[in-house]
Amino acid sequence: MPSSSITLINKADANIVYNLVGAHAAGATFKDVDRSLALPRTLEFNYKIGQPGALGNDKLIITLKNALNDTVLGKTVVAQASLEVSVPRAAVVTATVIEDLLCQFASLLTDANAEKINDGVVP
Repeated sequence: MPSSSITLINKADANIVYNLVGAHAAGATFKDVDRSLALPRTLEFNYKIGQPGALGNDKLIITLKNALNDTVLGKTVVAQASLEVSVPRAAVVTATVIEDLLCQFASLLTDANAEKINDGVVP
């Protein structure tokens, strides 16, 4: 059973608390407690189990979504960011290897690097 809440920190160093709203065998969904149902901010975990045996490749996809009201377009739009962790079942792929990749990814997403990434995405 996943944790009942997860707290993340946004760009303004404010806490965003996501509460568990649903869990199933292939993942879980969390919702920002301070957002309305009409404009939700969500955190989703989805697991994809690969083929059986040593050649299988399991995946975890983590997605953050932020629904916003676009008054110019007159509709709701959704910005999202996803991280996919793909884990081959090979013996050389240890927990340490995966943790190292995730630590490097976290380092990539520091404020300074996030601004560089955003500059390449948002014209």
